[in-house]
Amino acid sequence: MPDYDLPYTVYDEERGLYILNLGEEHLLVNEEGLFVIDLIKKGLSPDTIQSMFESQFKRSISKEEIRDSGILLEKLEAPSGERSLEIPLISDLHKYTKGLSFLSAWLINVPVGVGISFFLVTALWQFYSNFDAFLLSGKDITGLSAGGWIFCIFYMLCTVLTHEIMHVLACEKYGVAPGACGFRLKLIFPFLYIDIPSSWECSQKARIIISAAGPAANMIFLSVAIFVILYGSLNEQVRTALVVTVYSNMLTTLAVANPFMKEDGYNIVSDILKIPNLMPRAIEYVKSKIKGEDFEYLSPHEKIVFPLYSSGLVVFRIVLYGLTAYILYRVAMWVAGIL
Repeated sequence: MPDYDLPYTVYDEERGLYILNLGEEHLLVNEEGLFVIDLIKKGLSPDTIQSMFESQFKRSISKEEIRDSGILLEKLEAPSGERSLEIPLISDLHKYTKGLSFLSAWLINVPVGVGISFFLVTALWQFYSNFDAFLLSGKDITGLSAGGWIFCIFYMLCTVLTHEIMHVLACEKYGVAPGACGFRLKLIFPFLYIDIPSSWECSQKARIIISAAGPAANMIFLSVAIFVILYGSLNEQVRTALVVTVYSNMLTTLAVANPFMKEDGYNIVSDILKIPNLMPRAIEYVKSKIKGEDFEYLSPHEKIVFPLYSSGLVVFRIVLYGLTAYILYRVAMWVAGIL
């Protein structure tokens, strides 16, 4: 790899392909294509690029190679975040959290992760075995008092805040500075978010742990609620409130842990598969196939992953948009009934 002052990881050593890490953007390049792409981004003419390339590499480059590098730039330089409404609350979170690094060694490690996983599996088995205890009727929900709803909101707020704190602790453990935090609206659903653009400077293992730390908090709160419902001495209002939190936490965990939304689960799957920008590249792959165009620089496992992932993404979005439309319809009917 040429001596450029940018972080990169090896993508396909045999073909000389590298992943260039540009904060939230990750570009697939080759040794010479990196130089050409840099010149294309500066807006230089093909003649100028040819001249500069020949002087540096002592060999010529064709107009077709320059064109292909431009196509590569357009296809693969995709931001990792989704377009959504964001309301930032803190611009530089690291200034307030760098003192928490002493906690990370206690909470972010393999034994704790194994323990949380075992705790969750046991809790879910208890949930399945005693499913009758978690059944709610419409009367139970409408009969929930104001105090019960306040308890639900407080419990879920603690879950959300702990989720983000676990991300922060994992960042501090691996020397990554968390950036801005705030609220993000996707469709009609609000999410608390933390930007971690420098996480790509970490190892693959560290990135996976940083992404998994948040859902681990959801697993803990979910498991605790299940065991308290089954084995605690609760009055009917508290039990109903806790059952509501169980289902809410399950939906939240599914939202952040599934690989078809650009949340924690997506980042984990992308890192495990070693395919940066998995979603936009899979979408571009399908578009190129529909148009009968070639999608360049695919490794053998990407030729398997992209069709499978794209199929799952289509099914997920159909279900998600349908569910969102249904919720909006029911809310509209409820408002119309009141009016």
